[in-house]
Amino acid sequence: MMSNYCSDYLKDLVGTHEEDMRLPKINSQRIRQSVKFRLPESGIILDVVNRNNIKIDDIKAKMPGVVSHVKLPYDQVALEYVMHDPEDRDKKTHLIVLATNIEGGITFNLIARTIKNGVNNWSDFKVGGMIDTDFDVRYGLIDGDAPAEKGSDVVIFYNAYVILCFIAALECSNVIEETKVAPTKLNKSRVKKGKEPLFDYKVLTLDTKSKAVNNNGDTNTEQTHTKREHLRRGHIRRYEHKTIWINPCVVGDKIKGSLKKDYLVT
Repeated sequence: MMSNYCSDYLKDLVGTHEEDMRLPKINSQRIRQSVKFRLPESGIILDVVNRNNIKIDDIKAKMPGVVSHVKLPYDQVALEYVMHDPEDRDKKTHLIVLATNIEGGITFNLIARTIKNGVNNWSDFKVGGMIDTDFDVRYGLIDGDAPAEKGSDVVIFYNAYVILCFIAALECSNVIEETKVAPTKLNKSRVKKGKEPLFDYKVLTLDTKSKAVNNNGDTNTEQTHTKREHLRRGHIRRYEHKTIWINPCVVGDKIKGSLKKDYLVT
C-alpha cells in the first residue's frame, strides 16, 4: 500500500500519553485541512542545487530562476516523503511537511516518524520555517518554551528547498498532477473499526513521453562534441508560452575523457 503518513499520524495520536498536546492538536487540524501530496524519496522532485549541502545562499541564488512566485498551489498542503539513512538504507525516517500560504510568503513546520522495535515514534518539530517572497529562509521556535532541536537550521533549509522544488515542478507544463483516491470500501471498514480513514493524495508525474522533455529534444546550443563526456543535470527551460523540465542526460565526447560531477540525479 502506498504511504499515508498523515492518516497514520492521526491514528497513533489516539490514546497517546504525551503531556503537552498543543502542537499535535495544531498539526492534526492542519493535516485535516491540507491538500496532501506524495513526494519521491528524499522529497526532491526537480534537483536544482546540491541536495547534500543545501545553504541559504544556494537557495537565494538558484531558486529565483526556476520559481516565478513563492506561493503554494493550495492554501495549505501536506507533503510527505521518506528519507533513508545514506549509510544504512534499512534506517529511514518518514517526514510530513505542513506548509501554508501567508501574506509575504510561506510558513511550514515538520512532523517526523521513526520506527523502532515495530513501534511508531512521532516527533512534532518545535522549530518551524518561513520562506519569504525574496527567497530568504528563516527559522524559529513554534513553542517559545521549548529548546531548539540540534541541527534545526539544516533541516529547515532542506525542507524549504523541498517546498520550492515542489512549486517549481508545478510550474512545468510537462509535470502532471494526478489524484490517487483512497479505496472507498477500505475506508468504510476502517471507520467501522474506529480507525482514521485513509486520505486522498496527489502525486506529480513527469511526462517523459513528451517530445519537449526527450533528451533528443533538448535544443541546448552547447557544442557537446567539443567537450568531455559529462552528465548534464536536469534543468528547467522557459519558453515564451510554457516552462518545462528537461531530463538529465549524458553529453559530450567520451574520447576526450569523462567528467564526474558531485550531485545526485534520481
